Parts: sequence; structure tokens; C-alpha cells
Amino acid sequence: MITFDEVCMWINRNSTSNQADSKSGTISDPDFGSSLILNFGRNLGISANCLINQMKAAFAEKDYAKTKKIIALLDSVIQKSNKSLEIAEVSYECGIALYRMGDFGEAGLFLHQAITKYGIDNYHNQAIAIWALGEVYWQVGEYGDAFNHWERSYEIFKLLSKTNIEPQWYGKRSEQIKETIEQRSNVYS
Repeated sequence: MITFDEVCMWINRNSTSNQADSKSGTISDPDFGSSLILNFGRNLGISANCLINQMKAAFAEKDYAKTKKIIALLDSVIQKSNKSLEIAEVSYECGIALYRMGDFGEAGLFLHQAITKYGIDNYHNQAIAIWALGEVYWQVGEYGDAFNHWERSYEIFKLLSKTNIEPQWYGKRSEQIKETIEQRSNVYS
């Protein structure tokens, strides 16, 4: 059975671009210096990447108040961005952090936004966000919704195993997802 953390590590497996453009915005917060200059680019601008790294570090240190504060800053970033992929990736990272902190309601909102913004341009990451949202539903006892999301994720990975440049990798992952769904189904019934 695959774990939540294993699936999360699959994100951006095929992401190739990593440049920032010149768009920027400023958010002021006394806990993070006088201001943060946020560059919006590629999937994530340089400063958004820095904030995500700070969020992950704060979470690792079990500083959940700081983690939530950084999530609020990241939410401000995506409110100012017009790039769907940037919004998707920031939303995904915030959703995962909130899931790990047990804030399933907020995690679900961010993950749903990630799924919507990944859209058809990034089935790989969308499938992972769908899987993660299924985990949220599982945690709150909405098992039917959990299975629906996992099945949807499985179908995308199965499709990618037939159309992607890495058919064996996707084939193996789709089988892992299928086995996990079957095991969870046995636990549920």
C-alpha cells in the first residue's frame, strides 16, 4: 500500500521549466522582515518557492503558528497571480501542509483549488492533488468521496501509462494506486 507521503513525492516529476519572469508584488509582514518581494514566474516564482521552503521548515520544526502564517502569505501570493499553474502549485503545497497539521477543512479547499487550476495542462500533478483530496475525505469520514477521488487519480495514472514518455513508471504507480484502493476498500467494508 502506498502512503500519503509517497504520493506527495511524485509531484512535479515531469516539471521542466524553472524560470521566473519579471512580475512582482510586495507583501509586508513584520515577522518576515519589512517586506517580501514576490516574483511570479514559471510554476512558482523565486520568492514563492522561498516561502514554501520556509513553510516546510516551520512545519518540520513543529511551529504550526508560523506555518499557518506563511500559508496566509502564500494565499496572498496566489490571489495576486494570474498564472493557473502557480496558483495550482502554491495551493497544492498549502493543502498538503494543512493536511499534515490535521486542518482537513482548509486542506480540502486548497487541494480543490489546485485540482481546478492544474486542469488539463498538467494531468500528472492534478492526479496527485486528486489523490490527496481523497485522503482528506478519508480522514473526515467521507469514504464515498475518498474512493471517488482515488479512482479518478487511478484512471489518470492509467491513462498516462498509455500516453506518456514514461509508461513503465506510470504503469507501476497506477498499479500501486489500484492496490491501495483495494486494500482501503477491504478496511472500509
